[in-house]
Amino acid sequence: MALPSQTSRAGLSVSGRSSARGFSRRKRKNAGGPIVALLIVGGGAAALGWWFLNPGTPDDALAASTSAPDGDARSPRAGAMTMGEAPRAEETVVAVSRPTPSGPVETTTPRPEPSRTRTQAEMNPRPDPVAPAIAAPTPTPTPTPTPTPGSAEVRELVELAQDRLAGNDLVGARDAYNRALHHGDASAAQRSLARRALANIADRITFSPIIVPEDAMSVRHVVAPGESLSAIVRSHDASIEWKLVQRVNNITDPRRIRVGQGLKVLRGPFHAIVDKSEYRLDLYNDLRDSAGERILVASFDVGLGELGSTPLGSWVVRDSSKLVNPRWVNPRTGEIYEADDPDNPIGERWIGLRGTDDQTSLLTGYGIHGTIEPESIGHDASMGCVRMLPSDVALMYDVLWPGASEVVIVP
Repeated sequence: MALPSQTSRAGLSVSGRSSARGFSRRKRKNAGGPIVALLIVGGGAAALGWWFLNPGTPDDALAASTSAPDGDARSPRAGAMTMGEAPRAEETVVAVSRPTPSGPVETTTPRPEPSRTRTQAEMNPRPDPVAPAIAAPTPTPTPTPTPTPGSAEVRELVELAQDRLAGNDLVGARDAYNRALHHGDASAAQRSLARRALANIADRITFSPIIVPEDAMSVRHVVAPGESLSAIVRSHDASIEWKLVQRVNNITDPRRIRVGQGLKVLRGPFHAIVDKSEYRLDLYNDLRDSAGERILVASFDVGLGELGSTPLGSWVVRDSSKLVNPRWVNPRTGEIYEADDPDNPIGERWIGLRGTDDQTSLLTGYGIHGTIEPESIGHDASMGCVRMLPSDVALMYDVLWPGASEVVIVP
């Protein structure tokens, strides 16, 4: 059996000549390819030489490239180039002017941008990102304050009080402010200013352990052996609760006062005026200023009787009527609230009042008390009594003295 290699070599005798002739014909046929390539290259070189010698651009092509809007000279596939296409004018980095064969030098000038309306962003450029997005407003000059309404004499009293206060003369400042408060020509604004100033002064020299020698509202007491706070108050006929001495001197345990200890004792009695139109209670000491008026020491917001039922007129604290954690009976329903009942409407303090003039002498059951409804302060919500916040009525309980402290209710 003949091998494949042997079969191929044997076939050359007959069919091999035929294959050789075919190869020879193909060789002759493909011999024209280089000639065609030479002709094409020669023609391209000739065209290139002619272009260098004749660099002008046809008028229609130049018009198409210079008169159309931005991008209009391009094909729909903007930026694409077909085979053999020269770069477009807008794709050239630097424009070069060339002389035309038969005319003056052609220069390329930038095309003016089409006229258009400026956008809001161009008219108001975006601010620097570091700067605030909104410029800070220009500070408005502070207007010259207008004089406080009221008489010149009241203004002089206020200025005098401020000067004394700046000189740390608190007692003198208190006197001037109190005179301004009670002056017949004082405006509402002046009275409000004086009231706040007097309350601030009282916080510093009345309801604090500080003893000011010039202040006749208080006295210094040195504890003797065997004395209690109640005994100390009685010895000065102070007309206050002994708990006020404990409060003012910041005493934690009243049983632990020591012999030789100096204590501040306030001198009463204290009095109150309730202003129904302002829902305010003003607390006064019996001490008088240089014009003969009682000195104001504090002001509190209060709640009053529903439908205006809090009666006007003069009252005094009723004897044996001051109660802590009282039992209360609703006079309308007969419902009883025992001591320590969290639902007891009158809270933890009760100060009974007794009428002392024609309008009030026959009235009973009225008083000053606390409340479990702090939102009722500043409103008409009680059965006619004066309501106070728990902390405020606790102070009132300590300063008002039965049979001596007056309470006046005004419109």
